[in-house]
Amino acid sequence: MKGKYMLMMNPASYRLDKVSTDYKKIEWSDVSAALGMGSLDEFSYHLGRLIFCDDTTSKKIIITLSIQHLINISKKNNWRTNIKIFTRLSELACFEIVYSTPCKYCHDQPINIAECSNCHGSGYIGLKNCSKYKYASIEKRNWNRRWKKRYEELYKKFLESEQKLNSHIQYHFMT
Repeated sequence: MKGKYMLMMNPASYRLDKVSTDYKKIEWSDVSAALGMGSLDEFSYHLGRLIFCDDTTSKKIIITLSIQHLINISKKNNWRTNIKIFTRLSELACFEIVYSTPCKYCHDQPINIAECSNCHGSGYIGLKNCSKYKYASIEKRNWNRRWKKRYEELYKKFLESEQKLNSHIQYHFMT
């Protein structure tokens, strides 16, 4: 999990896999305080608490906000609403953003989408489609026809929030 590496982060660089002996380690409580400063939206704030502080209350809030986001997208696009599947998709997106493995080709450094065909520039390898539709209890045909697009819309919100979160954390600990 990404949160356990937060204890190894140092202010000199934004790397979570090394500790410099010259700098004081940043504790999860410092990150939690930094999340409260500034203008992070509610979704990004709770995503940060989940990723960096392993806050289970924030996970429940993120899932609730994700379901609401899917409902709003459904209304906008005249899609069928299924709260049970929306809940599973929200849990899946939450799991994928928190527990995804770093890309071995671009070494966890986000790059241009065109440059890395493995992770498409996100820096992380997501779950395979087979795992996704099985977790959500959706048939493969229905996943490809209907639910995959909805999941990708939701996951895009997670990625955008993670980008906001990363720039917010960098601002507070790198300046």
